[in-house]
Amino acid sequence: MTEYTKPESNLAAKLSSSASPRALSTKINYYYEWSAYYNLQRKGAQSFNAAYNVAILIAGAVTKPLASVVISVATWLGDSVLNSQPVEAETKVKYYYQTKAGCVLANGVWTATVQVGCRKGFGHWWASYRNSYNDPIADWSAPHNANNSTNPSNQDSVEYKANFNNNTWILNKAIECYNSGVPYVDIYGIASKPIP
Repeated sequence: MTEYTKPESNLAAKLSSSASPRALSTKINYYYEWSAYYNLQRKGAQSFNAAYNVAILIAGAVTKPLASVVISVATWLGDSVLNSQPVEAETKVKYYYQTKAGCVLANGVWTATVQVGCRKGFGHWWASYRNSYNDPIADWSAPHNANNSTNPSNQDSVEYKANFNNNTWILNKAIECYNSGVPYVDIYGIASKPIP
């Protein structure tokens, strides 16, 4: 995906001392990439009831009570949890990385001089518990899959680098970086696939 701006509407180009407004057209290109699963945390509690007071990381900086992770696994398996028995859970996350690349057109070539990113986390968890028949159970829930592989919106967490949502800043910074020759990169992970 690409967003263009008219050169005459770009204030930074008008103020640039090294180029005329028409010499520095700008655009933003969007890129994405998926990570593999990363292990986040493994925690336990002496009983399922006590697990409501234990927080476990599920994606980014987002936490849930350990009990809710155990319940989600048990529900996925069509099971119930024995309240008085110990429980344990482990969480993993995969990330969707998105990068906005601020580009400048000079001498007929588009040059990306700014990269600003965000990441969206999609959790997956395992739990160990005893069911209502006192049988030991240890299994994974279904992974939380994205509703769209190129720009999902059903994430468990989302984190933005500064100015990710400020296209004006990205475009002005692209011209500034082009003129100085020093690129600006503030991303979570490398994203190289163009968003259609």
